[in-house]
Amino acid sequence: MESFTKGYNATYGGDGKHYINDDEILKLYFEGHSCAEIKRLLKYDMGSIKKVLTNNNITTQDIWKHSIEVTYLPVAKLDKETLEILAVYSNSQKAEEFNGNTHHIADVC
Repeated sequence: MESFTKGYNATYGGDGKHYINDDEILKLYFEGHSCAEIKRLLKYDMGSIKKVLTNNNITTQDIWKHSIEVTYLPVAKLDKETLEILAVYSNSQKAEEFNGNTHHIADVC
């Protein structure tokens, strides 16, 4: 069976299917890569990536939270006059939640 999934028959000209390596997806995910990064690195479609994650007891909500944590950059709130750092948020969404839902970064930081 291994020759079928890893050998000649798994290549174009064999059965033509592209086999998904679940372990590779999980490894990259737990290393801190987002689903978009995994898609870019492995050339798998997003649906296949998310299916592997959910089949391994990672909820859709956990996938979404993970994506925010690894994709968005920290945001610092500064004093306009002194440029002193008043607060640091893990991402712009957290800054917005804490300082009012305004959708304008200049209003919250």
